[in-house]
Amino acid sequence: HLRGTVRISSPGRDTGDASGHITVTAEAADLPVVPAITDNQALAVDFANSGWGGFIERGYLPDGSGFKDWSTHQGVSFWLRGTNSGGTVIFQLKSDGSSQQLSNRYEYNLTDDVAGWRFISLPWSAFHKGVGYNPGPNPDAPINPAKMWGYAFILPPGAAIFSADEIALYGGRSGV
Repeated sequence: HLRGTVRISSPGRDTGDASGHITVTAEAADLPVVPAITDNQALAVDFANSGWGGFIERGYLPDGSGFKDWSTHQGVSFWLRGTNSGGTVIFQLKSDGSSQQLSNRYEYNLTDDVAGWRFISLPWSAFHKGVGYNPGPNPDAPINPAKMWGYAFILPPGAAIFSADEIALYGGRSGV
């Protein structure tokens, strides 16, 4: 969960059209878990675009560079709160390559078909090769959890609001 300020800066979000917007903030959130998580904030995303849009969590070192070795984990999990909009949010991982910008993209499509919170748990094998922009050195290679640059949420055309929380690795020793 998020504490304090959200670590996503303006360069980390973009829309494919000048009239679009993406607002990323922290909001108070009560997850449907036992025991309850108190003093919790979730990542709240309000967006409108006619083409594409999204935001990323870049790098893992203080200067935004560097990759992490996630190979001791089985996958990634998070809570997602939708509005039953019917849109598809793509959860994207960035792996291999010489930088986050030049990495292979791997995606999992999430249909917003639930109004409220749901828990998402994705093993590495659930991700498919990114179908759009994929500048990595070998986009056809299987995902490489030993060299992960970050993750992104790619947003569908239209307008909607969703929230994400507790983004973490599972089946290993530590979180994202």
